Amino acid sequence: MEFLNNIASFGTPQRKPTKRVNESEQLAKMRENFATRAGRQIVLIKDGSEERKGSWYFTEPTGSGQVRYIVSLRNGAKLLPLSGQHTHLGAPSLDKAVAFYEEAIAACERGELDDVLKATSRKTKKQPADAASPQSDQP
Repeated sequence: MEFLNNIASFGTPQRKPTKRVNESEQLAKMRENFATRAGRQIVLIKDGSEERKGSWYFTEPTGSGQVRYIVSLRNGAKLLPLSGQHTHLGAPSLDKAVAFYEEAIAACERGELDDVLKATSRKTKKQPADAASPQSDQP
């Protein structure tokens, strides 16, 4: 136990520092991830793939032998608001569903979704106020 009692003689004990992330780099990464995942939805829809866990869309029959695509946008696991409180859109055809995702990718690349991506991003843990300065056991 002598080592732990004298640890301060080697330096100042402190918590692990938080990694500082450049906000513009973080936003660029969010845009890239969003575009990649939205592009994946286009491929799945065009292939006629079965909806699967984590997909951003599902189909529902319209009653006339056709299907309607219920599409959404996500940032990670969080749904993005599309219009007011609505998070899904009923696209009447495959072409409209694909066009929706293509336009969402283009809007993301133009920066139009930046605010909503930031608002729905996973928040990093905030460091407690007392951790901002190194702590020492020395008087």
